[in-house]
Amino acid sequence: MDAAAAREADVSHQRKVYQQINESTGNMQKVNATVPGKSGTVSLTGWLEDGEPRKITASPGLSGAGSDEFYLEQGQPVFVFSTLKGNDETIEDRVYLENGEIVKWISTDPSFVAHGEDHASLTERLATEVPRYAGALAGENNEGGAQAVEGVFTGIEQGDYAHFKLRESNGEERSFFILQTDAAIDRILADPQEYEGRACRVRWDRRTENIPEAGGPMEIDVLLGIEWP
Repeated sequence: MDAAAAREADVSHQRKVYQQINESTGNMQKVNATVPGKSGTVSLTGWLEDGEPRKITASPGLSGAGSDEFYLEQGQPVFVFSTLKGNDETIEDRVYLENGEIVKWISTDPSFVAHGEDHASLTERLATEVPRYAGALAGENNEGGAQAVEGVFTGIEQGDYAHFKLRESNGEERSFFILQTDAAIDRILADPQEYEGRACRVRWDRRTENIPEAGGPMEIDVLLGIEWP
């Protein structure tokens, strides 16, 4: 599609999807994850509906110097909102897609005109990165399988990452990285003292994750979910 046609494309459907998703995020499962990026770790937040991501935020974004919001329909991005922070201003881009093809690209940079090579480059990056982000949020980067352990919740330890602390019946102290959350985990993070001393069952997995604060990849125990008796 040439630049002139892209400017005139009807994107009412994409705008409707964008509005519907944002109005429904409160009823969706919210999860967090991280993946390696070209300029360091990319922090992801996803809103899942029936296990499928409908909205993903990535920071830093595809540019490595800003953030992106992806709005998905049937697993495919239909709208991307990007911000690129410069020295003096923040540039915003709004990209509308249909069947994997960019049909409209609006930028607040008055000097920018999206040409065919720009469309091809961004389309390729979206086709690669969005499934990778969605997979990370869905837990597809797990190594091995989920495990479970029972014990007593002893608190949240805050550092570069939040850690869920557990004491097993044999007295062993355990600590699990919190890389993604759901409604149950969000409630504990909001008021951990309310839950201290309670017995629980923890689902967890041992993974190799890129932890920049520790100098790179390391093997860690990751919290997947919590069940209270």
